[in-house]
Amino acid sequence: MLQYPFPILAYIFYLLSRFQPHAPQDVRQTMAVNSVRGAKKDSAFDVVPSSPHMVFFLVDDLGWNDMGYQSADIPNSSPNLDALAAGGVKLGKYYTQYDCTPARASLMTGKYPMKLGMQHECITPTSPWGLPKTEATMASMLRESGSYSTHIVGKWDLGHYAQELWPTFRGFDTFFGLSCYGFDNYFSHDNKGFWDLHDFTAIEGRFEPDVKDYGVYSTYLFGSRAVDIVTAHPPAKPLFLYVPFNAVHNTLSVPPGFNQTETWAELTRMVTYPNRQLFAGALYLMDVEVGRIVAELKAKGMYQNTIIVVASDNGGSPVDGGNNWPLRGAKKTLFEGGVHVPAFVHSPLLAADVVGTTYAGLVHVSDWAPTLLLGAAGLALEGTRAEDFDGFDLWSELNTAGGVGPRKEVLLNIDYVSQVNGGTPVGGIGEAWMGLLLEVRGKHFKLMTHQFDYSYYSPGSNAGWGMPVQSNYSTYLFDLSTDPKEKTNLFEHIEASKAAYDMEELIAVFSARLCHFYSDVMVPTQYKPQDASAKTAMNKFNNDWVTYWKPYEDGVAPVLELRGAPQCEAAKLARKLWAFAEGNGEDDAQVDDDVTVMATMQSTVGHDVSGGPRQGATVRPAATSAEDLVTATPATAAFPADALAAAAAAETETAKAKVAAPSSGGGDELGSLLARKQARLSKVMAAHDGAAAAAASSASGAGGGVVMKRAVREEAAERAVASAALHKAAAGGSA
Repeated sequence: MLQYPFPILAYIFYLLSRFQPHAPQDVRQTMAVNSVRGAKKDSAFDVVPSSPHMVFFLVDDLGWNDMGYQSADIPNSSPNLDALAAGGVKLGKYYTQYDCTPARASLMTGKYPMKLGMQHECITPTSPWGLPKTEATMASMLRESGSYSTHIVGKWDLGHYAQELWPTFRGFDTFFGLSCYGFDNYFSHDNKGFWDLHDFTAIEGRFEPDVKDYGVYSTYLFGSRAVDIVTAHPPAKPLFLYVPFNAVHNTLSVPPGFNQTETWAELTRMVTYPNRQLFAGALYLMDVEVGRIVAELKAKGMYQNTIIVVASDNGGSPVDGGNNWPLRGAKKTLFEGGVHVPAFVHSPLLAADVVGTTYAGLVHVSDWAPTLLLGAAGLALEGTRAEDFDGFDLWSELNTAGGVGPRKEVLLNIDYVSQVNGGTPVGGIGEAWMGLLLEVRGKHFKLMTHQFDYSYYSPGSNAGWGMPVQSNYSTYLFDLSTDPKEKTNLFEHIEASKAAYDMEELIAVFSARLCHFYSDVMVPTQYKPQDASAKTAMNKFNNDWVTYWKPYEDGVAPVLELRGAPQCEAAKLARKLWAFAEGNGEDDAQVDDDVTVMATMQSTVGHDVSGGPRQGATVRPAATSAEDLVTATPATAAFPADALAAAAAAETETAKAKVAAPSSGGGDELGSLLARKQARLSKVMAAHDGAAAAAASSASGAGGGVVMKRAVREEAAERAVASAALHKAAAGGSA
C-alpha cells in the first residue's frame, strides 16, 4: 500500500471546515456516473443569464493516448470526460504548446507565447519572471465586462515573484491552488521543497497560505472548492470557472488504499508500468471530481447555459506515466506527442447537428480566448484587443457541421534562448528552436529546427520502440497528411522528396513565415534564471511557503536580449534548410546565390525580386503573399483523409463496443468477442496501412516507415478485446 503523510487532526479539521464533506469513494464514483448522464434540475434556479457560464478544465500533461475515449490501454480512466466528449464536439487537430507555462500564457491571452516573451521554459517556485502585467487575461477581460464572476481552482503557472502577478491581480475574484510547476506530493502540497497551497480572495483582500487542508489529496480539494463555488454562485450572474487541475502532473499518487480496490484493478488491468498505473488512478480520481462539478451545475439549473471546455496543456510525459501513442515525442518536444493533445467542447448551447462529431479544422490553444470571449460571450473588446489576438474565434465554426475553420497554420514555437547552454541566447534564427505547422496546397506539413530526437512509447508500459531517444539536435520536415506519426523526415530522403513534392516551394514558404514571426512578431523573452534570494525570502514567511518576494520589474534580463535587432532574411534561412537537406555546407552550388533563392520565393510567396525559378523546379501560379499560398486551393489530387484520425476513430469504436453479442457456441462469450474484435481491427489497420503506405511511398523510399509495427497492431487488438470486456464488467453487463 502506498504511504503518504495524512495527519488525522488535519483531516478532521478539513471535514469540519468544508461546506460539503467528501463522500465515501463508492458514493463519489456513483456521483461521477450520474453527473453527466443527467442530474435532477432544481427549478428554483431556472434563471438564465444574458451570457453563458463557462467552465474550463485544463488537465496537466494529458497525452494523446491518455483520454479514455481514444486510449488503447486505460480506456476506463475517464468515464465523465468520455460522456461529455460524446455529447459535445471533439477537436481532432487540437494543438498546444510544448510545456506548462507557454501553454497557459497562450490560453489566458489568446496570443502566441513568443509574442509575450513566455516561450522559454516553465515557471518554478524561485522563478523571477512571469506574464507581463500589461497583458490582459481572459479573466480580466471578462471581469471588466461588468457581468462575470471569475474563479481559478488549481495551478496558475504565470508568475508569482511579484504580488501583481498573482491570479487575484490578473482578473480572478478568487484563487485556490498552487503557484506553479506541480506538487511533489499530492497530500503535503510540497512543490520543489516549498509549501504551495493558497487561498486568496481579491474582494476580501485575503492573501494567506491554506494550512487547514494539509494532508488532504489535492484533487479532492480542487474538486470540492469548484463545487463550492458553483453552489454559492447566483445562477443569474455569468460564471467563468477555470479549473487547471494539478493532476495528472508528474510525481503522481493516489490515496492510501485506493490501489487495493476493485476499481484500481479494473483501471490497471492492461498496464504493467507502475507509473502508468498511478497515472490511470490519478486520472480516474480527477474525472470523478469533474463529474461532481457537472452534477452541481445541473443541480443549480446552470448547466443548460454552460459551455464546458476540456483540454490538455501539453503532451504526456512517458517517464511519469503519460503516453502519446501512436504519436512520436512527448512533453517538452515539438513532435506531435508533445503538442497534439486531446480536447473537446461540451454544451447544450451547441447546434444539435454537431453534437457527437469531431471538428476537422486546426485548433490552437490561443483560439480559446477569442472563441469564448468574442464568439460565445459576445464581448465587445475595446481598442485593439480583439485585433491583437493570434487566435481565431471558432465558435460559429464549432457549431457548423463539416466546418474546417479559418486556421491554416500553427506556430508551435520560436525560442532563441539555448536549450543546452545555460539559457543563453543563440546566434540568430538559424540556431533557434522553432516549429511551424502549415497547410500548403491542401496538405499539412510541419517543420522543426534544432529539435532533439525522441522515441515512441507503446501503450501500457514505458517501453520505447521505433527510433531510440538520442541527444542530437536536428531539423525535420514531415507531411502530416500521410505521415501523422512522423516516421519519415523528408529532409533525410531529399531526392525522393523532390520527386514527390515541390520542395522549393515548401522551403520557401516555411522560411518566409518563420522570418515573419521572428522579425515582426517575436519580443524579447521574459525568462530569467532562478533567483537565489527567493529561498531566503520564502523561508522568512510561514516556513518556506511560496509567496512573492520582490517588486515587479519591467523589461527583460540584459543577458537574454536578442543579439542585435531580431532581423531575419528568408533567403538565408531557406539556403540553410537546403544545405541541411542536401548534406552540404551553406555554399553548396545548388543554392549558391541569393538571387536564385529569392527568385523561387517570388514565384511562391510573392517577394518583390527579379529572376525565375531554379532549374527543374515545378512552376506554380504566383501568390501575392505567404498567407495566400497557405490558403491556396490544392493544385493536384484531392488531399487524403487524415490517416491518424480515421484509424483512431475505428480503433476506439472497436475498443469500446457497447454490447457483446452472444457467442455462436453459446458459452465462450469472451472468446467470441475476441474473434470479432481481432477481425475488425485487423481489417481497419490493413486498410489504414495500405492507404498510408501508398500515400507516402514516393517520399519515404523503400524503408517506408509509416506502417505500424505488426506486433503493436496485434497487441492493440488484444487490448481492444480486454477493453470491451472491462467496460462491460464495470457497467454490470452494458457500457
